[in-house]
Amino acid sequence: MDVLKGVRVLDLGRVVSGPYAGWLLAKMGAEVIRIDSPRGEFDRSILMVTAKGESTVFLAAAAGKKSITLDLRGQKGKARELFLKLAEKSDVVLENLGPGIAAALGITFDELRKVRQDIIVAHLTAFGSRGPYRNRTGFDGVAQAMSGIASLTGTETPTRTGITFVDSGTGAHAALAIVAALFDRQRTGRGQEIEASLLATAVAWTSYQIAEHVVAGRERIPRRLGNRAHWAAFSDVCETRDGRLVMLSVVGPLLARVFRAMGRKDLAEDPRFGTDLKAFENRHISDPLIRDWIASKTFDEMEEIAEQLRLPIGPVLDYTEVAHHPQVVAEELFVETISSDRTSTVITPACPVRFSGHPHADQVSIPKLGEHNDEVWGQLCGLSSAELGQMKREGII
Repeated sequence: MDVLKGVRVLDLGRVVSGPYAGWLLAKMGAEVIRIDSPRGEFDRSILMVTAKGESTVFLAAAAGKKSITLDLRGQKGKARELFLKLAEKSDVVLENLGPGIAAALGITFDELRKVRQDIIVAHLTAFGSRGPYRNRTGFDGVAQAMSGIASLTGTETPTRTGITFVDSGTGAHAALAIVAALFDRQRTGRGQEIEASLLATAVAWTSYQIAEHVVAGRERIPRRLGNRAHWAAFSDVCETRDGRLVMLSVVGPLLARVFRAMGRKDLAEDPRFGTDLKAFENRHISDPLIRDWIASKTFDEMEEIAEQLRLPIGPVLDYTEVAHHPQVVAEELFVETISSDRTSTVITPACPVRFSGHPHADQVSIPKLGEHNDEVWGQLCGLSSAELGQMKREGII
């Protein structure tokens, strides 16, 4: 799709949050140029890797981007000059290099707007730019722990979730802020400096639980309940008669609908289950009955009940099943992506939002390290072949 066609983004994102922000912008049509060191950044080969040594974390967020190399850390003078030349021709600079690194490299907002007054610069950090933790690094799990999320997750021990959703959420917040800043620039002609942090994202998403305790004055502190949701009428993983697992998540009047499906009109009209909080307080009565009801049905029967009665029920899938589930296939939530060596394909996520006037992009590829050096440094920035060759020999690009 080309919603953001004509927008050029310099992507200095690493690992998840920064690269995910750039990936979203690329999926919406922006020209996103990932900048690596000439040796390649560490996040190309972390965590789970393919047979060719490429990180699946990197692959998921690299599709559709361009790749250039520049040794900003080792060749600060010449490399910074080259970076500023490219920034002058760009709309957005996106980075999550770590506290103080942008300043050390001379690529802060104040420095960048000397070459382009209306540039937009987005900084993604662990904890923000103020306070006692401003100079610390951190990852998703730390933000989950500090925000209270981990205290609500698991059973006995505070537990982080299996997916780094705070990382991705911070990237999504940054991408949204960048689009808002582009819109504001159209109206005012001004650039913007944007900040997003893992802690701010995690706290924002825990805020209703915090507000409940601090503002509403509830004395109870939610304890870890595993899959059972706090204060909800019912929300838990249950096993069907044929051994399949399903998640039933019910709030508000939907609980009465479940009771009626169970043939328990008396419970549907019972004041003990009239609100979510009352139902939660009386879950020792209703929860076993609901679990027994699901255990009496096959998986296919529960699927039919969910369809007919519009109940929020879905199968619990493992990683091997998700891409093949008919709903995922119908929604085209994965796309085939050409590998960086152009010898095979991998599946990567499709853009998670749709625009009626802009169809999904055609098949994209993972860029090779430095694949677009000639295009960007040569054609866009005007360096000659001789200059490019010299910079490669010097290790600048």
